[in-house]
Amino acid sequence: MRNPVPQNPSFPYYVCGLQNDAAGGAQQDDVILLNLNEAGTFNWKKKYSAGFSGATVDDEYARDMEALSNGDLILAGNGGTTGIMLRLNNTGSLVTAGTPFNLPISYTDISRNSSNGFYAVGGTSPSFTAWLIKYDNNLIAQWHVAISGLTAISQVWEDPATAKIYVTGTEVINSKSRSVLIRLTGQTSPSIDLVKYLDNNETSYQGGSFWHMSPGQIAFVDGRFPSSGGFGGEGALMSLSDLDLTTCLTKQTTLSLKGQSFDYNGPQITASFLDVPKGKDIVIFSNVDWKDQSVCKIPCKAAFTFQSLTGCGSVIFANQSTGATGLTYLWNFSDPGSGVNNTASAPAPVHQFSACGSFRVCLTITAANGCTDSICQTVTYLDEIKPVITCPKDLTVSCNGSINPTNTGFATATDNCDYLSNRNIVR
Repeated sequence: MRNPVPQNPSFPYYVCGLQNDAAGGAQQDDVILLNLNEAGTFNWKKKYSAGFSGATVDDEYARDMEALSNGDLILAGNGGTTGIMLRLNNTGSLVTAGTPFNLPISYTDISRNSSNGFYAVGGTSPSFTAWLIKYDNNLIAQWHVAISGLTAISQVWEDPATAKIYVTGTEVINSKSRSVLIRLTGQTSPSIDLVKYLDNNETSYQGGSFWHMSPGQIAFVDGRFPSSGGFGGEGALMSLSDLDLTTCLTKQTTLSLKGQSFDYNGPQITASFLDVPKGKDIVIFSNVDWKDQSVCKIPCKAAFTFQSLTGCGSVIFANQSTGATGLTYLWNFSDPGSGVNNTASAPAPVHQFSACGSFRVCLTITAANGCTDSICQTVTYLDEIKPVITCPKDLTVSCNGSINPTNTGFATATDNCDYLSNRNIVR
C-alpha cells in the first residue's frame, strides 16, 4: 500500500507478507515488511517474530495492513492460535501490540472507523466463532461481539456517511455456503440492521467479497454455477448496488449477536533488518478474453400521453415509457383509412386520423435486454364545430325566369377542418 507519510518520500510503498522461519522450516513463518518505490526498488526489509512466555510461534499477522494518517501501520493476523495486532511507525519500529487473552482468534481484516479507531474481524479455532471487535487508536478494545450462525468472516468496513458497520461472512443457507452482507448500527452497543445475500438459484458458489464504493454504493463479486444459462460452467457474478444491497437477486436471512469482554496481553515482538531481496520481473504470457451477460433484466413500462393539435383529427403522441437504454417503439393507430400511416416507430409521432370516431391506439416497446411491454388507450376524434353556410342574396325572379344558380347565385360553406373536408351542399 501507499503510505501517506512514508519514512522516505522516495520509497512510499509498504508491502507485508510471510516467509518460512529458518528455525521452524516450512511449518512456521515470519512476518516480512518491505519498503520500496514505484520502480520496485527496495529501501529496506524487516522480519518480525512473536513469542509468548519465551516460546516462538507460527507468525501469521500479515493477513491485513492499514496505513494511518500519520504514517503508522497496523498489522493483524495471528501468532499460532493467538490473535495479534501490531502498530508500527513508518520506519517499521514497534509502537504497541496486543493479543486477547483466552480468545484463540485469527484476525482476517481490519478497517479504520470514524471515531479514530479500528474495527477488526476474525474467527476462533478449532471451534469456529465469528467475532467483530472495536479498538481505539491505541489498540485498546472497546467491545467484542460474537456473530452466531457464520462459518467464516472475512471483511469489515464503515460507511463514512452513516457510521454503519458492514461485515462480510459466510453462512450455510439451504445446504450451500453463501457470502452474506451484515450491517450493524451503534457505535457503543452494536445491533444487526440487515443480513442479505444475492441468489439466483445457482447450484453452487465460490468465495465472495463486498466492497464499499464511493459514493454510497456496494460492489460484490463471487463465483457461481448457474442452474441455467451462463457460459456452460462456473462464472463470476459482479454486482453494483446501493448500501441496502437492493438488486433483483437480493434475499434476506437472520443472524444474532452476543457480547463478551476479554483481557489483553502484550506479545513479545522482535524485529530485525534483513538483506534486501532482488527484484524479479513478472511476465504476462497471454491475454484473457471475457464474456458477459446481464443477470437482472431492468424492467420496462410502456406509457404515453396524447394531445389534439388542431381539433380536426391531428394528434401528437408523447412517449413516457421507461426501461433500459435502446428502447424501440411500435405504434398502431387502428386507423386503416390512413393507409401506410396507420403504424409508426418514432418515439413521439403525429397522426392524422382519417375520419371521426374512436380509435384504440396501442404502443409496444422493446428494450435492448429483451424486456417488452404494451399499453393501449382510446383516442376519440369528433368534429363538433358545425360548418358555416352563406346563402346568396334574395332575388326576385319572373315566372318564366331561370332559377339556375348561375343566375340566382351559389351558396357557400366554410369549416374549421376545410383542409380535410369534401363538402356537398344539397339544395
